[in-house]
Amino acid sequence: MKRAALVAAVAVLLSGAGLGAMTRSGGIGHFPGTPVRAHVVLGPVLVLAHPVHPLEEAATPVAVAARARYGALDALARVRTEPLPGGAGGGLVSAVAIRWR
Repeated sequence: MKRAALVAAVAVLLSGAGLGAMTRSGGIGHFPGTPVRAHVVLGPVLVLAHPVHPLEEAATPVAVAARARYGALDALARVRTEPLPGGAGGGLVSAVAIRWR
């Protein structure tokens, strides 16, 4: 009986996180916090979670896009998935590129 209650509690938490991801706020971030360590914010990075033409190209990882835009970076903060307006298939992966001081 205890195992069933534990499984039910985990299922409720997971489904709540999944439903929260479909809200306008973008849901629960994968790495929602900003580091406490001294850092410089380079700027935001947005990439498509799914490529426009999935058979012809692969999705660009957010770290690769951040390095292409800002050069050297030390970390990504506030990484989260966001739905596209209108619910068109896929979504965005957003992050903030940072450098340590």
